[in-house]
Amino acid sequence: MSPLLNPQPLPPAGVEEALSMPRTVLYADLGLRGNLRSRFRRVLQLDYEPVYIGFDGPGISWNYKADRDFDSRLYGAGPIAAGVAHFITAMETTSRLLRKVSLLLAPRANRRPGSRDDILDDLRAYWDARELHTTNLFSFWNVEHRLGEELASRTLSAGLGAELEAWMSRFLRPDESSYAELEKQQLARLAWRFGSLQDGTEHDREPLTEALDSHASGFGFLLAPFAPSSHPSPETLLARLRDAEPGGRPAAELELRVAGDPLDDCEPMLRELGRLGQRIAFWKAERVELMAAADARMAALYDDAAAAVGVEIDDLFALTRTEIEAGLREGALTVDPATVAERRRRYCLVLHEGRIEFFQPTEPAAPGAGAAAVAGDRLTGTPTSPGIATGRVVVIPDAAAVVRDPSLGERIREGDVLVTKMTRTEMDQILERAAAWVTDEGGRASHAAIMSREMRKPCVTGVGDATERLRDGMTVTVDGSAGEITVEAAPAGGGAP
Repeated sequence: MSPLLNPQPLPPAGVEEALSMPRTVLYADLGLRGNLRSRFRRVLQLDYEPVYIGFDGPGISWNYKADRDFDSRLYGAGPIAAGVAHFITAMETTSRLLRKVSLLLAPRANRRPGSRDDILDDLRAYWDARELHTTNLFSFWNVEHRLGEELASRTLSAGLGAELEAWMSRFLRPDESSYAELEKQQLARLAWRFGSLQDGTEHDREPLTEALDSHASGFGFLLAPFAPSSHPSPETLLARLRDAEPGGRPAAELELRVAGDPLDDCEPMLRELGRLGQRIAFWKAERVELMAAADARMAALYDDAAAAVGVEIDDLFALTRTEIEAGLREGALTVDPATVAERRRRYCLVLHEGRIEFFQPTEPAAPGAGAAAVAGDRLTGTPTSPGIATGRVVVIPDAAAVVRDPSLGERIREGDVLVTKMTRTEMDQILERAAAWVTDEGGRASHAAIMSREMRKPCVTGVGDATERLRDGMTVTVDGSAGEITVEAAPAGGGAP
């Protein structure tokens, strides 16, 4: 980055790493613009703006658990259920708008080839809808965290503490099938249909190839989220098909997921909060996957924009919305190419004090720079799924890395313990092989917690520094009931296996 840029401002107290996901300058810019005060007023009718959001290093930083200003404005003096319901309604509204706009614009047969004005108009319409939807991208974490705390507290107050995790599992079971789950169900049907063709030997593979192409068109964005020009390879899809369990989930379980758990045996307030918890659990992944699906529909439009500006598609994504708009008006890149090249390597974009600005990025700490745990050490976090498992540690700090390089997931073998900052839907197959998992971030309503309860595997979330203190090859015991991870042994030879 230019040496003339100011150093990155220090985040205020309470700011934590909230997300780890593939990102570009463009998507960072759109996400920050969606969190400006004007967007909060329009989407949530709140006079609010985050103190700080920073895109830098391996994660996205935001004060998602410590921001009491947001809580006070969303809930006021009223019941928490009303604030959560208002938030969900707003999120569903922006979701419908984003989906509608992306479907209308892809493809736009009436766009004149090479017309920069038409490309600009279409991009603006899409970006406006996308920015409105990103208002919930970070504030969702506040709502999820507060609702999870309230559900746990009221469950204990109702005298149900002995079955807390069972009740939390009911409260936080998604009430609809997400994109990721629908993809798994379709893959299972394909595995049943084409089981005899998967070896690729003497059989006619044309029907299988056509089916996988159709599957990639509908769900490929899950395997390459926020990379519209990328598509899963036939080899990747065939490998997933080989791993799929023919037939999918039992019909009874699918019917329960569609109908939802009525929670009729709860007292009224707990039942109301539980139903909101089920809705939040659905939107946990859906809100991000919906954006990835919409972006995938815009792939051709982004290709047209890059050609009109005269840059490669990866260079286009190293620009902000304002810079792309300027490039389309001028018909040429308006940013120094050296700056674009440096942004592709690293960048720091921050929303603070009501402004979105570039800053000099800080150098990320080397992996494993913290003091490693030793045999006998115990790490503690939030107990999110009961059970005890002992296994070999495999550290994958950045969940987004698995999306960029699926081969990283092959490091996890049956019985291993996954240690990561947080899990994502793209890691579900890894979780199925792992005996347990431990995360730096998240709580009882996180993706890691929801999946551990569904798969009935031990899980501890919110440890804080597990990815720094636990190293590849260590043997650990994960106690999901107590929220403890005990180091049993260091890796043989003191290094990774």
